[in-house]
Amino acid sequence: MILLDKENNSALFVGTAYGVKYYGVEDGRENSFCRIRVNYDYEVDEFGDRHQLYFTCVAYGALADYIQAVAEDAKPTLLLVGKVEDHEYNSKVEPQLIVKWVSVQPTLPAAKKKREEDFSDIDI
Repeated sequence: MILLDKENNSALFVGTAYGVKYYGVEDGRENSFCRIRVNYDYEVDEFGDRHQLYFTCVAYGALADYIQAVAEDAKPTLLLVGKVEDHEYNSKVEPQLIVKWVSVQPTLPAAKKKREEDFSDIDI
């Protein structure tokens, strides 16, 4: 889901995090950042096939560290709020969201796996 405020160039995204690429301070950079592909919806073509829709989001500093940590072994649902800016890549200009705030909903399989590990040593 996307909510856009074109007048203020801001947006709210809700979607599943796919393809988190993290560039941390340990790479010799002063500030960490990450790129997130967020699957926010799908479209149906004329043959009835579903195609996922993605939007690229970028986070810096502590937000990048946090997103990388929660998305490392899972594909959580993210609520992202930020500014929409144009980004040039491979001679194409595409919009991207500069993340200013994030909230995470953990995925159910990750939560279930954690629960099973916590109680694996108890005989019932």
